[in-house]
Amino acid sequence: VPNPDVGQGITGESELILSARFVSLANSRQTSPLTSDRVLMESKKLKQTQRIVLRLFMRGSHENIKRLITKLRPAESAELLAHIRRSDQIRFLKLLFEVRMAAPTIRELPSELAKDLINEFTDDTISEIVRRLPPDDAVDLLAYLPEERQENILNRLTEKERWTLERLRLYEEDTAGGRMTTEYIAFPHETTTAEALEELREKYQKSDLLYIYVVDDLGHLNGILPWRSLVFASGEEKIKDLMVRDPVRIEPDTPQEDVAKLVSDFDLLAVPVVDEENKIMGIVTFDDIMDVMVEEATEDMYHLAGLDTAERVFTPVSRSVRLRVPWLLINLGTALLAALTVSLFKDSISKFVALAVLMPIVANLGGNAGSQSLTVV
Repeated sequence: VPNPDVGQGITGESELILSARFVSLANSRQTSPLTSDRVLMESKKLKQTQRIVLRLFMRGSHENIKRLITKLRPAESAELLAHIRRSDQIRFLKLLFEVRMAAPTIRELPSELAKDLINEFTDDTISEIVRRLPPDDAVDLLAYLPEERQENILNRLTEKERWTLERLRLYEEDTAGGRMTTEYIAFPHETTTAEALEELREKYQKSDLLYIYVVDDLGHLNGILPWRSLVFASGEEKIKDLMVRDPVRIEPDTPQEDVAKLVSDFDLLAVPVVDEENKIMGIVTFDDIMDVMVEEATEDMYHLAGLDTAERVFTPVSRSVRLRVPWLLINLGTALLAALTVSLFKDSISKFVALAVLMPIVANLGGNAGSQSLTVV
């Protein structure tokens, strides 16, 4: 499928020929010095296109990569970054930037890795990446940078772009305001269906068309216009006569957990965020709610295992040690206490050896029963 950001895509027979050419090129050359046994072994877990891109990258065939990388989804490009060294990750992201795929790929990276990589780019490059991201993701990206660099990047944006991001930065990350995006579709209630369809064709061809919101002359949220009603209505009908009134809405300071529950209970793809005057400020989309659900589930699992929620796969070893030591010391203390308790009965154990055999069984069953109880709770 053609990619609008990078020009005409490759399809049909030419695609098969090009892929075969890349396979031949990747297999015909000798192994590059950048290639390691670990990379080759882990690359077997990747899809064929990913493996080809990885091999071409290790051989420095950047022009061929640019022609093939657009066939990967952002999540697949992000997965590739886990298979190369840190210095090569920067070079790979720069290639993605040239084909306008760096921004969506960074969205898919773990926060620790994204933070490390984004700090390696210049302010000019980051400001361009920020422009290509949805406002809510752009704010998350800026949070990875020191305050001084954030200001430098914001100064490179237009007044409208900066105002949008500054408004979103006012809200806590774990609230609806911190999760919302200001990209949504809203029409005045006096708009006819013919006018709405024409404006959709002209302005929103590349937008995610989730819901159409209906507002009055002052911007107050009045309702939601169902797509079915818009498509099948006559051109002269006004959307205020077709809208669903009193839609579900939230305030910007609503906790993200409550937003996730609301979306789940009502099976919504997005939920509008309104201020105290019922003026629409933005929407929280389903993909952000999925992120919230994953974060909450991950947090529960971390707490169950006694881990700090700040630790991730890409967390430096020194920081992981600092995060784990307090809990490990507590475990050591309880284990020594248990050992002390057992030592009080050493005379009984020496007389009845079978008791010593049963000790690990009792400890194991007690630990499993405790984990099961915590999971249920």
